[in-house]
Amino acid sequence: MSFEEASELKQKNQHLIGQFYRGSAIEDLVIAPIDPNAWSEFVKTYVQLNFNANRAMLPYTNMELDIVAFFNRAQIHQGFMFFTSLHSLKEELQVL
Repeated sequence: MSFEEASELKQKNQHLIGQFYRGSAIEDLVIAPIDPNAWSEFVKTYVQLNFNANRAMLPYTNMELDIVAFFNRAQIHQGFMFFTSLHSLKEELQVL
């Protein structure tokens, strides 16, 4: 999806932050690139910028994007990253 579509979808689903999915609370919804190489760079930048997804996303606004839910962000510094696509949450949560 485009950056504009992703921004709108993210805004519509802010109510998901704090809800539990498979035992973990959703801490953040971020717009992220789908391309695997861009995704890796995005995650590095996201962590380096202390989870500032808006700044980390800037180089990728013209790429194909998705909305990603992050869980337990503090564990990213320990080498664990828990996330899922917003589309994966549709079955169990009220995704708009």
